[in-house]
Amino acid sequence: MPMLLDIQRKLFAKSERVKSLDFHPTEPWLLAGLYSGSVNIWNYETGAIVKTFEVTNVPVRCVKFIARKNWFVAGSDDFQLRAFNYNTHEKVISFEAHPDYIRCLAVHPTGSYVITGSDDMTIKMWDWDKNWRLMQTFEGHTHYIMNLCFNPKDSNTFASSSLDRTVKVWTLGTSVANFTLDAHDKGVNYVEYFHGGDKPYMLTVGDDRTVKVWDYLSKSCVQTLTGHTSNVSFAVFHPSLPLIISGSEDGTVKLWHSNTYRLESTLDYGLERVWCVAYKRNGNDVAIGYDEGAVVIKLGKEEPSVSMDAAGKVVWARNSEVLSANVGATAEETVPDGQRLPVTVREMGTTEVYPQLLQHSPNGRFVTVCGDGEYIIYTALAWRNKAFGSGLGFAWAGDSNTYAVQEGGSKLKVFRNFKERPGLITLAYNIEAVAGGALLAVLGSGFVCFYDWETGALVRRVDVEAKAVHWSTTGELVAVVCDDSFYILRFDREAYAAHLDSGADVEDEGVETAFEVVTEVSESVRTAKWTGECFLYTNSTNRLQYLVGEQTHTITHSDNEIFLLGYIPQHGRVYVVNKDLAIFSYSLSLALVEYQTAILRGDLDAAAELLEQVPADQRNRVARFLETQDLKDLALDVSTDPEHRFDLAISLDNFDTALEIARSGPQVGSESRWRTIGDKALARWNVALAKECFEKAQDLSSMLLVATSTNDRELLTRLAQLATEKGSTNVAFAAYLSLSDVDSCIEVLEKAGRHSEAALFARTYAPSRVSEIVSKWRGELESTNRHKQNEIAASIADPAMNEAAFEEGWKSSLAKEKEVRGKAPKKVNGVASPPDKDFTMTDLFKASDSGLLLVFMEPGPSVSLEEFHEWYDTEHVPLRIHRFPTFRSATRYEVTSTALHPASGTAEVPIAPKSTWGAFYTISSNVVFGEEAYTSLRSQRSEREAELFTRLAIVDRRIYRLDYDSDTDANIKVERKKLGLNVQTQADTPGYLVTNSVDVVEEMQEEYNRWFAEEHVPMLAQVKGWRRSRRFTLIDNGVNGKEAKKGDAEGVPRCLGLHEYDQSGIEQTPEYKRACDTPWRTKVIGPDGRNIVRRERKTCELYRAWDPVAAIEAEGQK
Repeated sequence: MPMLLDIQRKLFAKSERVKSLDFHPTEPWLLAGLYSGSVNIWNYETGAIVKTFEVTNVPVRCVKFIARKNWFVAGSDDFQLRAFNYNTHEKVISFEAHPDYIRCLAVHPTGSYVITGSDDMTIKMWDWDKNWRLMQTFEGHTHYIMNLCFNPKDSNTFASSSLDRTVKVWTLGTSVANFTLDAHDKGVNYVEYFHGGDKPYMLTVGDDRTVKVWDYLSKSCVQTLTGHTSNVSFAVFHPSLPLIISGSEDGTVKLWHSNTYRLESTLDYGLERVWCVAYKRNGNDVAIGYDEGAVVIKLGKEEPSVSMDAAGKVVWARNSEVLSANVGATAEETVPDGQRLPVTVREMGTTEVYPQLLQHSPNGRFVTVCGDGEYIIYTALAWRNKAFGSGLGFAWAGDSNTYAVQEGGSKLKVFRNFKERPGLITLAYNIEAVAGGALLAVLGSGFVCFYDWETGALVRRVDVEAKAVHWSTTGELVAVVCDDSFYILRFDREAYAAHLDSGADVEDEGVETAFEVVTEVSESVRTAKWTGECFLYTNSTNRLQYLVGEQTHTITHSDNEIFLLGYIPQHGRVYVVNKDLAIFSYSLSLALVEYQTAILRGDLDAAAELLEQVPADQRNRVARFLETQDLKDLALDVSTDPEHRFDLAISLDNFDTALEIARSGPQVGSESRWRTIGDKALARWNVALAKECFEKAQDLSSMLLVATSTNDRELLTRLAQLATEKGSTNVAFAAYLSLSDVDSCIEVLEKAGRHSEAALFARTYAPSRVSEIVSKWRGELESTNRHKQNEIAASIADPAMNEAAFEEGWKSSLAKEKEVRGKAPKKVNGVASPPDKDFTMTDLFKASDSGLLLVFMEPGPSVSLEEFHEWYDTEHVPLRIHRFPTFRSATRYEVTSTALHPASGTAEVPIAPKSTWGAFYTISSNVVFGEEAYTSLRSQRSEREAELFTRLAIVDRRIYRLDYDSDTDANIKVERKKLGLNVQTQADTPGYLVTNSVDVVEEMQEEYNRWFAEEHVPMLAQVKGWRRSRRFTLIDNGVNGKEAKKGDAEGVPRCLGLHEYDQSGIEQTPEYKRACDTPWRTKVIGPDGRNIVRRERKTCELYRAWDPVAAIEAEGQK
């Protein structure tokens, strides 16, 4: 019987005469060279012209994509070979390749070669990697070269066809043809190789109106195909179907069976003569070029003929060859989701028909092959022919002993144990397809009829335009698949049997109570399978999904087309295949599916037992499923996702749980969470909690509301500072006004450039500052250099110069201000002290810390410790701390332990040298290091210091910029106060320091900085004995000394974490260990620390400290 090919037209484009075509390997593009001299690129999915190139004004006879270079090449009648970048329209090259028309070209599949054939009777090879150098010329033909083709099995050989009636086969590197075929009685227009590995065949066509199949090994003609009535332009083997496609100047395209050489079909699209062809190597699309345009057609279905039984045995067809593999053999291997399975392929045998359908029986004992209008049933193990006959469609019953065959029209046969049951089902409508399962489904035009396998009676007719029907293994559920949606129906066998037992008549539509609709899903299903009551399917967007109840879940999304093979519960994996028959698998827990099924049945006890078997990484999926079933309390217990648990707790009004999640979870991105709880806390009049929440949410407006309502001066102070930092001028002004902090109110207005308002405000609250502000106001106006503004500036009265311009009592206003403001909180250098805390010099210096000078030294054997300390303490440090106010503090520590190591596997990365003494200088501005007064300390050392430096082993000097300081983090102080821990972090010099210098990979640097400030330090702050943590960035360093080596300076990591402690042994406390073992930290440093480039950790014990206040006072006395 003939092949039943479904031929779909995808593109019908009118244009000038098309002389050459080519498909892009990945984009839906068709390249066309036109007789008019233009080159078009069509999107054959949409029909639109993507790009047009005006190449020349003479015919372009050959074009090819070079996708790996984003080029196409074109040969034309002006003797030029051109290459264009199809993305940018740039002309890459244009040169005269032949002294006559260029009729054909071919691109080497892997090399950088293009071969061209011309009317000058020569073939030339060009290398684009060598600036399109001519590499070789092939001579031997005595007429025009019409076509060139590389051998797909040996890319070093190619064939050429010519109007001299011959075909020649050549080898690259040899100028003489390997052999010559006298192929036709007239000119040979085309030559093409067979793609498969089993036949050494070649196609040729000629002006003698024939197509010939050749064995190029024996050089004999295997078959001659006749039927065209004019010159034949081309003939090609289809890459995946057993077809030969030929086109002729008679306007027709003929499809021939490549095994039987039978003419299967003739196509005529009415576009006059046929000239050229192209096909996709990984699909079923074929393009044909005509006098009046181009057509793209799709032959057959792209879904591969493949089937898998319940044990994991996969059978598929490659043309007439049948192959198998067992995915069960890979079940014990740990294969990541989406990775191709390393299966062993075994040859099963062959089939006598071209397989368009392969289908296992439910018990896996038999495999049905349908194709060419026939069916054959084979045994699955031995591949023996068990039964055969005419058939367009096939369906197995659930017992694997009964099956139905669609023979065509309205004829349907049912067999049991391979014996026909004649007359069981008689139909009065045309059958479009059949499907097996608990009932026999017969698809008609606009409806589906379900029949009883036993009696042949109609059970129910469903009026939908179905394209497939899938029965569940339980026989209760059935999926009816339409083009854009599918329905899940439940078959009630008891209701159907009860209707029959009642003796009631069965109407033409069947028994209405036999089916009920469970759900409708708007999804275009491509392939589908059932496992229990779980419906697995792939859709048109290449998603692998499953449906339980009315809820759809996505397993994975693929970039390429995938087709479902099935699910094996013992493996807990879903198996899919792509068009190239590569097999992939994805995990799907059977316990998860069973749990969801139990929930849908309302069996909560059984579900609770199954929950223990559900993998931990699937719990959140379960929780979201429970939420859709309105079981939010249960979802809250199951979920492990803090965000989801928080949303559930809020929806359930479970205030305590929501608060616990917010407090224990990461603070990054938690503002909305805290704001939500704060609103609920206010609704419950829990003002203390509302304060905490709004502070953590940094909700300035709400903080202002609470602070002013409760007259909380501490909160107002923090709010004013935070609002100022964030540039929220109105909130900052309101907070300072509530604090009666007049100076800060004026500063806020001035920073915002609102000098006029600042002057008016000062007139009421701070008359003594009016003159100062008026001067700034005038300066702002005059700086515009505009006449009008200058006039306004001149008209502003200054009470210091024109007191008469103000109302009487100006002096009394100043006196009253002095009296009132004398009772206000004091200010030190413009910073207001809270009422419950004395402002200290330490606070002032802390606010201005902006850098760190860190010097590690190793005296070595040539310098005694007594000499080293005496020089350092009496000369080196005093010259800096007493001379430069920029040096805010100086401390010396003994390095008690050092850990130096690069990242794992990167031993070549340099690391910093070891040293036993460290000096730490807090710097208010790093500008000092460039000042001459400071640099002269190093360039003009004392004689003692210069001589000592020649003997020191290591001098490791580092300058850092301050990036983060825990003392500026109000939340840390609040939390430590709650825990009863010390919050006066700078009352004295810490006894212990830990320096942790680290370089992480560049892409994790920002994440590292956030983790340090938002999780690591807040967790360290809960450790008893912790004082302060800062993070610095290295801006300059150098390593000198007798033992210094080249590259030591490069070994110093750029990021420094400096941690201060009151006591040693902090690292052994549970709180410290928790701070250093969190999921966020693991993410930052990577598994096994793979994100760390290098790291240096030092533990230091205090040796001596210099009081910064005394230092500045000493400098002032000088």
